Amino acid sequence: MSKDFTINPKINGDSASGMVVGGVTFATSRVNVKGAKSVIDSISDLNAVITLAEEKASFSKEAIISAYDSDGKVVSGISIDPAKVGVDVSIIKGSNIKSVGIKPKIVGDPSPSYFVSSITITPDIVDISGVKDMVMATKYLETLPVDITGANDNLERDTYLSLPNGVALLGGISAKIHVAINVDYIEGNHEVKIQSSNFMPKNLGSYSVESYSASEVTLLIKGQPDPLNTSNAYNLNFDFLGKTLHSGDYTFELTSDNFVIPQGVTLVSFSPKTVSIKLRNN
Repeated sequence: MSKDFTINPKINGDSASGMVVGGVTFATSRVNVKGAKSVIDSISDLNAVITLAEEKASFSKEAIISAYDSDGKVVSGISIDPAKVGVDVSIIKGSNIKSVGIKPKIVGDPSPSYFVSSITITPDIVDISGVKDMVMATKYLETLPVDITGANDNLERDTYLSLPNGVALLGGISAKIHVAINVDYIEGNHEVKIQSSNFMPKNLGSYSVESYSASEVTLLIKGQPDPLNTSNAYNLNFDFLGKTLHSGDYTFELTSDNFVIPQGVTLVSFSPKTVSIKLRNN
């Protein structure tokens, strides 16, 4: 059996005091692995091992590629082509340290009549360091995409953090993230549409809404049917508090916290996931 895998960096050792890895770039991002199907299926990660030895400046080298199973053990009995990869390692000053949360990047949709009921990530907070402006601008780190297309049961996946240039994890912290996704069956679901007349922008100051990118947002909900006929019980809030107001477009990434729904009703999903609002100064 033959299968292509994406290479991930595995960093051992430490750079010089006060310095951290700012980024890793591979000459090629994918390699081909051949072996028995059972062995190939056991591979969880394909890592290029980069060993640091008190480096003070960026460097380039060749790194050996190794395959690992879900327990972190090396998988043998396979051939990896190429067996080594060229890698450029950026070493930057790491005097700025900050703790940030982790946001899983989920792509795709589960099977019809199923929904994602909860997502748990481990760890959910990491310490970062690097270029001051980049560290201060980083509010959270996203994972690489986790595809749930067609899921009809709970999923567990291992993925890695996507680090912006100029930002690195503190020495000894792994970029590997475990994502547990609960997928449940929808029973007695209903569809409700929130019209733009029930969009509730707040803290606009002297500005007003000129237009919305969506005329309505569709909710999939479950619960007792009685409240469902009261359309004005469903509102969508947009809070501009803390934003620098100006004439132009603002894009909101919607979460369940944006919605006001009746008691006894559970929000299952919604579409679209983002709404843009164009403001004008009165």
